[in-house]
Amino acid sequence: MSTLKADTIQSTSGGAATLTKQNGAKAFTFSGDDASSFAVNLNISSGIDEGTGDYIHNFTNAFSTSVDEGQGTGATCAGGARGARIATSDTTSTAIGIQTENFSDGANADSRHSFVICGDLA
Repeated sequence: MSTLKADTIQSTSGGAATLTKQNGAKAFTFSGDDASSFAVNLNISSGIDEGTGDYIHNFTNAFSTSVDEGQGTGATCAGGARGARIATSDTTSTAIGIQTENFSDGANADSRHSFVICGDLA
């Protein structure tokens, strides 16, 4: 049996290594108290707070298509009384729009949130 140990694996051009025969997460975040702070993240370069419950997260590496077209995505909020959804009007191959809202009345509400995206990078 062989053991491979590495701290960083890159493609020959220095970018992200391509996974074959599997599809791992290509972007994820768990936001901090606002859209510009991240508790943990992968492939997120910055975040913008667009207003109450309205956030945009920019990717470090672009996806091959818009993340709402053929990419596997999921979003959720911290706390049981709120939900998160992808805002397709703000979502492209280089950014994702997230809206957070109260379950009780559907009104936008600021909330810590997380999402994960599986798909192909450009």
